Amino acid sequence: SVGNSSVSTIEGNTVKNIRVISLNQDGSSGISVSTGLVNIIGNTIGSSDTAERVVVGRGSLIITNRSTNGNMVVSNNTVNNVNQFDVTIFGSIYCYYFESTNSGAITLTNNTATNVTNASKPDPNPFFGGSSYTFGFFVFVNGANTISGNTVSNLGNINTTISSGFPNQIIGMTLIKSRPGTIVEKNNFSGLYG
Repeated sequence: SVGNSSVSTIEGNTVKNIRVISLNQDGSSGISVSTGLVNIIGNTIGSSDTAERVVVGRGSLIITNRSTNGNMVVSNNTVNNVNQFDVTIFGSIYCYYFESTNSGAITLTNNTATNVTNASKPDPNPFFGGSSYTFGFFVFVNGANTISGNTVSNLGNINTTISSGFPNQIIGMTLIKSRPGTIVEKNNFSGLYG
């Protein structure tokens, strides 16, 4: 958590060469903000070198800000070679997850998610089952947002288990609750698979 009276900045950090090794491990994050005013700029989670990759458990939010209000800037960050290895059901990975349901807006520019894999599988139970999810960007920010110049590439699910009823969902970007005046432009998506 950070303060609410002035904006803090998380900038220029690198998180790499970390491995979760036990199954059913939930909630891995590289940068996680739960409250307060903060900008996230120029950080790297993972590495272009696969020997220095980050391996996370299911339900992981790699770069996340869940502060309930205030504007945020997220720019020039990289998520590279991050792998969710747990083959159990319902495993999800969100490269970038932002939530601000009360007020404020996000400026989300020039961020990258690349070489991200999810090994989990859907739960085929028709009553309580569901998909596994792999997201590049999940934006649930109640404001006039600017989302531009972001890149998602080589993002997908590597589990080959055949499931009846629920698929592996691979999503480059989702926007929920954005207000009029929101700008979404010049984002690039390639190599999504599942």
